[in-house]
Amino acid sequence: MREQWVDYAKGIGIILVVIGHVNRGLHSADIYISEPFFRMFDSIIYTFHMPLFFFLSGLFFIKSIQKNNKTEFIKKKIATIAYPYVIWSVIQGSIGVLLSNFTNKKTDFMSVLAFPYQPTGQFWFLYALFMIFIVSCLIYNKRNFTTQLPIITVVSFLLYLYSLNIGDSLHLNFITNNIVFFFLGCVFSTLQLDRLVTKINVNTLLISALTFLLVQYKFHFIDGMLYNRIGISTFVVAMISIFFIYVLSLTLSSIKVDLLSKIGNDSMVIFLVHILCASGTRIILSKVFGLSNWYLHIIAGTIAGVFVPILFYWLVQKLNLKFLLTYPVNSKNP
Repeated sequence: MREQWVDYAKGIGIILVVIGHVNRGLHSADIYISEPFFRMFDSIIYTFHMPLFFFLSGLFFIKSIQKNNKTEFIKKKIATIAYPYVIWSVIQGSIGVLLSNFTNKKTDFMSVLAFPYQPTGQFWFLYALFMIFIVSCLIYNKRNFTTQLPIITVVSFLLYLYSLNIGDSLHLNFITNNIVFFFLGCVFSTLQLDRLVTKINVNTLLISALTFLLVQYKFHFIDGMLYNRIGISTFVVAMISIFFIYVLSLTLSSIKVDLLSKIGNDSMVIFLVHILCASGTRIILSKVFGLSNWYLHIIAGTIAGVFVPILFYWLVQKLNLKFLLTYPVNSKNP
């Protein structure tokens, strides 16, 4: 059964994704407070929000692949990851070309059609996640996978540490930078720690929050590092941050913050559509109304990036346009 806290963690994660992309879009449009603030704000978010999503994806890998053979598992990932990647790479890319006079980046249709080997924008995540699922599926052995998982995780950790040396040829960095968090999610699911922790008290939340703040402060302000300096420090910061989000999500799920759970449940559609919504908001505020206040833009862009896609999802369901989000499969009644 799906653990409630996961939707809360996805909700927190996808809000951070939207904020991060809004902030970067504003910076590219020369709407920002200061360069040091931009770099720091950007780096704090990027130290853990994508590792969080790879971790959450790993939580359900073992259960999912055990229910299906490898062929069926891959088919499902093609329908739910590769298919929307293709559809929305073309949709977002085409809109970007048509509105290139108003957007931050100039592009053309040849760049849009390069999606099979060159993901654009936020869609690198789906590209990377699909690659990781393929690799994990090849590694998976029903008889030995769980017992071999600690060794596999250690190997993936070493790949992470040396990822800068391995480089990005053939997008190998998509795997080396992220697969360790995926396998740690697998490890977490086998330990079933969330079932052992029946109550998260205020002290646990405060300690995890304080630890999160301290490691972020040390990493950014004392050590003067940024998220892209991959190594032991970035790994420690990411894992402590993920643990904080886990504790926070358990706390929020116990008091039932339904809106956040809804956002998490709809995180995929938000991920696919939020750039169009947030960029459109920025263009309207800046080009039409001449507003350039960063605080106004970050709030309005985040709200639009989170809630307009949810409205879009409601319309998709209402108008039976689900083919825009997942591959249309005719289900047969047993």
